[in-house]
Amino acid sequence: MKEFYHNKIGYNTAIIKCKKENTIFNLYYHLYDNPVQHIWQNIHLKNKQGLKVCNFNLKPLDVLIADLTLCCLDVNAETPPKDINQTYLNKLHCLAVSKDHNKIWSKINDLIHAIECKISNQFNEYDSTLTFYANEEQQISIIEEYKIFLDTDMKWGRLNLGYGTIGKDWLNIAKNNDGLEDLAVQSTINSETIMSFCVEPGMPLVDEIKFYNWTLNSSLPIPKNNLNELSLGKYPLGQIIISDTLLDFHQNVSDWYVPNHKCKLLWNKYFFNDSVEILQIRFENTDMLYNTYIKDSELKEIFNV
Repeated sequence: MKEFYHNKIGYNTAIIKCKKENTIFNLYYHLYDNPVQHIWQNIHLKNKQGLKVCNFNLKPLDVLIADLTLCCLDVNAETPPKDINQTYLNKLHCLAVSKDHNKIWSKINDLIHAIECKISNQFNEYDSTLTFYANEEQQISIIEEYKIFLDTDMKWGRLNLGYGTIGKDWLNIAKNNDGLEDLAVQSTINSETIMSFCVEPGMPLVDEIKFYNWTLNSSLPIPKNNLNELSLGKYPLGQIIISDTLLDFHQNVSDWYVPNHKCKLLWNKYFFNDSVEILQIRFENTDMLYNTYIKDSELKEIFNV
């Protein structure tokens, strides 16, 4: 049984070293044994130049709007209105997609996505999703068979491959009512990594249901008859392991396995906030997830494991 948790290629555990104020702590992730994760891991293993972090999602809305205003002034683009709205963001995003991918327009693109998440999510104060990248970047093409691993369900503690693309996928086109000019289906695997500490949907397949209903009234040429072309979802890389870092915050281990338990939401808001820095990612082979499951589920009392 333990062998099931080992990976055919590379390592099965990622250790993400973090800093909050003067405290260093580690978050441990069990890595999925799939080719997208293998490629992503190899990119980070080859990186010798450290990490850069995008924590826009952790910042308050007013701070994001102030940052966007400064960026717009730098490139002579229309600045945000007093009451920022989706129409303005769609117009600015369309402009961002058409521009060269320089640092300012890339930052504008990231800020747009962060602001869209804030204004469309009633629980945005409990969303502590953070993204980091390798300073030494690579781009590896996604082949069709990798799309087997796409998943639309957002999970607390999930490690996902970032989009790494200027533009939006079909799900975000639908959510924000964008035009076809904003579409850019992900075609590469790179170092962009999403640490997702979010409020989970209340039921499975929420995004698929909303998306399908949107397609029934849309005039866009949506490739519903070609799911590979549609490419809905993100590529999961791994899942967080319930370790002492989490238990120091909330001691009842079983609560961490409950979707949207308040311990997770309070962790998002008060612990994993914009004061957190990501220092390093490293990889090891461990039995950590297996041992954690056996201990937390108390299976030793039933099976001889």
